[in-house]
Amino acid sequence: MNKTIARLTLAVGVGVAALLGTTPLAGATIDAKGPDCAEILGGSGSYVLGPAAGTRTVTTDLTLAAPACAEITYTLEVTYTTLTGTAARVSTTTYSAVGNAVQLAVTIPDADAPATVHGVVTTAKRAKVLDHSETDIDIDGIPGSGGGSYQG
Repeated sequence: MNKTIARLTLAVGVGVAALLGTTPLAGATIDAKGPDCAEILGGSGSYVLGPAAGTRTVTTDLTLAAPACAEITYTLEVTYTTLTGTAARVSTTTYSAVGNAVQLAVTIPDADAPATVHGVVTTAKRAKVLDHSETDIDIDGIPGSGGGSYQG
């Protein structure tokens, strides 16, 4: 019975994602740790100059198995080593959401900006982590822009 429900839930989630114009990553499955709105199917990160002078912004766009829900905390944490060798960390739980798409962004000082940062995204309910994904986001040698991919 539980396997049938899990398969039906996955099929419905994939069908809804297809209707909304998003495509789950190949092999993505919905785990049983929490609601579908906490399930990260995949996403991408970008690392660009601005918006303010002297800053760089790390933005993460996630695709969830269901639209974002109020009881889930979505977090982006970016860690990096500054150009002077100091470990640094910045995070946010502020996000914007449209359907199954969630976007989070943090800003770091340009003077500290290395070529690569490490992004970790999590979903949690009452401080219990339900899902996470991480990636290195780099500039790719092009001043002001670069990216990385999150896996579900």
